[in-house]
Amino acid sequence: MSMKANPKLIVIIGVFCTSLTSILIKSSQAPPLAMLFYRLLFTLIILSGIVCLKKKEELKRLTRKQFQICILTGLVFSFHILSWVFAVRNTSIASAVILSDCHPIFVVILGYLFLRERLSKKAIIGILISFVGCVLISLMDLLKGGNHIVGDLFGVSTAFFMALYFILGRVVREKLSNYIYIFLVYGWAFVFVTIFAIATKTPFYPYSLREFLIFLGLAVICTIFGHGLVNWGLEYVKPSFASVAF
Repeated sequence: MSMKANPKLIVIIGVFCTSLTSILIKSSQAPPLAMLFYRLLFTLIILSGIVCLKKKEELKRLTRKQFQICILTGLVFSFHILSWVFAVRNTSIASAVILSDCHPIFVVILGYLFLRERLSKKAIIGILISFVGCVLISLMDLLKGGNHIVGDLFGVSTAFFMALYFILGRVVREKLSNYIYIFLVYGWAFVFVTIFAIATKTPFYPYSLREFLIFLGLAVICTIFGHGLVNWGLEYVKPSFASVAF
């Protein structure tokens, strides 16, 4: 994608696409790991064709460090999407979205620790306000009983893994094209999700045509256009901007 495109606008479009994830997840009756398995499988099928046709030489030039970071990012991404599914399944969409959206807190902290990005007074105040808000939401859900508090914890976990995903993406995207980066990250995420699914004896079939259409929607709309566009933007914008946009 050419730099003639506005990176911030592209990131915002990507965020819009990912915002449809919760609706599709709520619409599915499939087990979380089965849903993630097919989501990543369809994503890889589409990306593999693009990489083989256009990015084969770049893939050969991949360094060991870049490969290792992509493996780690794939593991983090698998935890992120798994936490998000469990959050949506165990609490209200509103609570899951609000709690998962506290990832700017973690991005600012991790950015300061690992990327030496400046931590301003406004950022500190914002972190404290967001933290208080998360506590209040969790307390309200605790009073409701049921699995709401479990869903809230998964919502916060989603935020943490999203922040770590942004930080790692910022590090490796400076020297890798977006197609290679997301192909490797989603590829390793697929490996980890498959291992988790086998370990928990999650059934891979049978599922209805409706379920497979949901899996395909998650792959194309939410993963390739959603996370893919955001990852492209990480080459040009700070993780903090991408995080706040989410």
